[in-house]
Amino acid sequence: MGYLVTAHVLREKPDLSRLGELPKSVGFRVYLHRAANLYLLDTFRPAKVPQYPFQTLLPAADIPLKLPPGLESLERIYSRFGPLNLANGFKKSYINAALLLNRLLQSPVFSFVSNDDDLDFTCSAVGGSLNRLKCRCGDLVISFDGKRAQIAPLVPDEEDEDLLTDTAALKSAMPEVEVLERQTPWDTQLHCIAMEELQAFAGIKEMILGLGSFDPPEDESEWRLVASR
Repeated sequence: MGYLVTAHVLREKPDLSRLGELPKSVGFRVYLHRAANLYLLDTFRPAKVPQYPFQTLLPAADIPLKLPPGLESLERIYSRFGPLNLANGFKKSYINAALLLNRLLQSPVFSFVSNDDDLDFTCSAVGGSLNRLKCRCGDLVISFDGKRAQIAPLVPDEEDEDLLTDTAALKSAMPEVEVLERQTPWDTQLHCIAMEELQAFAGIKEMILGLGSFDPPEDESEWRLVASR
């Protein structure tokens, strides 16, 4: 079992028939987490159905990578991060997937993917719009509240200025994005952003799906499969 955890989370039971409108290149399983009272969508390539759920990246072959109107600041952040080797942590496919699921299911959707390395990406879509995003890209945490993007540079335990992103250059290149001073502590907790944002979205107290731990999930008995393709 790996340490990558990913899912699309719904607070209420969706119209499962609408999931048939997802691209054919996206296979899925829907679980009810009985203890948390959440519906969890696991996605994968239909030609390679994983044995274990919630550990496969969203198949992005037929998910648009260009962000829709209104998210130009996030598009510019992604473009700027490419030459800096920071773009891998910014999953535009998850943004568009959350928006698609929100449109199909007419229900708030929280999408996340997080591993034990440098991937910790979350976003949520409500009412047809991206209303929240938070992720880490290298030594930067990017946040979006539905209107404005913000970048918070992190303070590492052992500061090495040669490895830190030039925040002055970011401010100059993206004046529409708020770039904070480097004062935010670097949280080394496994899956820390995914855990924080999932709790905010779902209002749960106990963590699910093994988030925050290197051990296998302890709540697997609470997962009940309710639909698949």
